[in-house]
Amino acid sequence: MPSISRRSFIATGAASMTLAFAGCSPGAATGSQETPSSNVAATQLIVVEGFDWGPNVTKTVIDFGNEIDPETISAAAFTVSDRRQDYVDDPDAADGVGIVEHDRTVSDAYPSDEKGNKVEEGSRYVTLDMTVGPSDGNCQIWLDSKSMNFWSDPYELNIALSDDAALAFADGTPVETLEVSTEGLIDSMYCPVMDLFTSESFEASDGTALTYASFEPEADDLKHPLVIWLHGAGGGGTDVRMAVYDTKCTSLVQNDFQESMGGAYILIPQCNGFWLQYEGMGDADVLDNPGTDSIWKPAVLELIDTYVEEHPDIDPGRILVGGCSNGGYLTLDLVFERPDYFAAAFPISEAYRDSGISDEMIESIKDLPMWFVYTHADIVVDPTVYEDPTIERLNSVGASDLHVSVYDDATILDGEFAGYTFEQGHEAWIYFFNDQCTDEDGLDMWDWLASTAK
Repeated sequence: MPSISRRSFIATGAASMTLAFAGCSPGAATGSQETPSSNVAATQLIVVEGFDWGPNVTKTVIDFGNEIDPETISAAAFTVSDRRQDYVDDPDAADGVGIVEHDRTVSDAYPSDEKGNKVEEGSRYVTLDMTVGPSDGNCQIWLDSKSMNFWSDPYELNIALSDDAALAFADGTPVETLEVSTEGLIDSMYCPVMDLFTSESFEASDGTALTYASFEPEADDLKHPLVIWLHGAGGGGTDVRMAVYDTKCTSLVQNDFQESMGGAYILIPQCNGFWLQYEGMGDADVLDNPGTDSIWKPAVLELIDTYVEEHPDIDPGRILVGGCSNGGYLTLDLVFERPDYFAAAFPISEAYRDSGISDEMIESIKDLPMWFVYTHADIVVDPTVYEDPTIERLNSVGASDLHVSVYDDATILDGEFAGYTFEQGHEAWIYFFNDQCTDEDGLDMWDWLASTAK
């Protein structure tokens, strides 16, 4: 399959590693404490969180085995660097990727529990918070030759005491030398947002296997909408964490979105491949899908039906489906199959070629509430081939509830990294997940989603 530039890795890659779901949760410390020694061999647990640009290692939890005097803990006591895959200026490097070492900035240090939550009393665990950014803290890599995302291999977080550190155990024993293990950090990493999800596997009646993450709102004897999110190709594989971190869809389970929806079920199916795959494609590029149904479509629909049946407080009149890039293609593929089933669809940077959409297909969805999000700068999914003509055709047949948020480029608008622009203009989903999408009349996209119903 022809490669796609690494700059679009968030939506156009696939997870390559199969990791146990247990890897999303930290294990409890085992074994009895020993008498503190000035020479310490410790273990660590890295904490990974999602951002507009993907997953970053935000902190690490060091287990010293015995209680550390909290008065001796400070950010200045530690130096940290990571050793990981990254892009290098070397024409001989495969995929332009090599192994680099990068200094991390420790912004805070404090006693914590085993998950990195700050505690007031002394603890055997010390957590180091680190600054992050689009090129600072990454633990994932895009390989052009495979058009896939991978967890960095190797990934090491190297921790040492600074020259003026005065770290000591609670009994006063100084920590003079510190060796912190770097083994298996990716396999055991802790993803706090995954505590909010249930991670499951599903086998369809045709034998197709899917994994999925799901979230249930608090039970209140009311009916709630179901929001289905279809990952970009970067979320593919069998490690459901990739589907969650593929984009900033972590926001779907956090307070702002949940409050706007009055509490919503979230379902994130994951395929071990690309939603754009179709029967008979051979060695063709998945982006060259001519409008042929996804091989994954029957299994995804069966999963949705099963999930709705198993959760009777889902409102069957408020089933909403959306996705980005590769997942935007499947969004349209599903609504063309079931135009009367979904209450709304929101394809983002969608990759369904307009040339593969018949007039009958356009007619079938003209009364389906839809909201397209994309950028004019997208060089991965050319809007003149995908969104623009499809939207024009929907307007021409009198689409009754059609909305569009189109941007000049994909730029982070708020926060510390405001002004950062993604080079390929493909990442339009950042506007959706940050509740920044409005249509030409000023209607807010999240408000619209919350109001749509059959």
